[in-house]
Amino acid sequence: MFKKSMIFLAILILMFTTTIMAEEGTVSKEEADLAAVVNNEKITISELDKFANMQSLIMSLYQSNQQFTQLLLQTEAGQNLLNEYRKTKLDGMITMKILQMEAEKRNIELSEEDKNKMFNQQLNSIKQNNNLTNDQLLASLNEQGISSLEEYKGMFLENNEDNLIINKLMEKVTSKVTISDKEAKEYYNNNKNKYEYGEKIKARHILLKGEEKANEVLKKVDNGNDFAELAEEYSQGPTAKDGGQLGYFEKGQMVPAFEKKAFSLKEGEVSSEIVKTDYGYHIIKVVDKKEAGIDRFEDVKSSIKENLSNKKRQQAWDDFVNQLREEADIEKKLD
Repeated sequence: MFKKSMIFLAILILMFTTTIMAEEGTVSKEEADLAAVVNNEKITISELDKFANMQSLIMSLYQSNQQFTQLLLQTEAGQNLLNEYRKTKLDGMITMKILQMEAEKRNIELSEEDKNKMFNQQLNSIKQNNNLTNDQLLASLNEQGISSLEEYKGMFLENNEDNLIINKLMEKVTSKVTISDKEAKEYYNNNKNKYEYGEKIKARHILLKGEEKANEVLKKVDNGNDFAELAEEYSQGPTAKDGGQLGYFEKGQMVPAFEKKAFSLKEGEVSSEIVKTDYGYHIIKVVDKKEAGIDRFEDVKSSIKENLSNKKRQQAWDDFVNQLREEADIEKKLD
């Protein structure tokens, strides 16, 4: 039954894409399939639909409401609605086309080093966001029918090559953006309230999923074993590789049970018993304690400069893109 419904949907989509290209009499099939012309290069409706993931959208709608999707694809009102959706995506594709032209004009290409760097960034992002090891990531890919990291790399580069080249263009355009110490200091002086803090502590922890194992590791801590080394060896949390380092945090930033115990400890003290939370079983060590105050400029200077630099780079990029669009010959064809 499911297979038949998918075949029916595929026929509907084919009918839909054929209908949008068939204008009455006076317009050719090629002209009817035209979404825009950018610097004498055509963007077809077929290309726009791919850019907008139109088939995925229709599939998703069909799975949630078959009757509505059939009306959407088979009626003039439905086609008009989908065409309006296309219009919301057209500007993004025009910008993409203009940036691709600019990258080609500058002979920007991806070297093997670029590809490897960007793919590794993708892998690290996935692992960090989902708290996965290499083996767990590979197992997840296998479940999706992807047999190896090399196969996934090929798919990633194929699907993202245009975006990766544009990212490289962005790096070149914004590479000269800098923030001086003077600019950072001025920002700090004008926004000191952002750097005020309440009482805070700096702590490490060892996180175990099982209570029995947590008690075993706690005995090792009590016997004088190095806390950071034990965290690297046994902790099952994302901070394991950093020796369980959590950095500084104030009240209200951690789950209640963890926070209550951590703030009750003295500097250098380790929790005498494990602390249970929804994440598992924690062994906590307080490394440093600070009274309420305000961060010194020197302590926050690098983060201020990074934040200001990111904003300045984004503004430089936005200005660059807007200028390219203003200089481009853009003719939209969607009614």
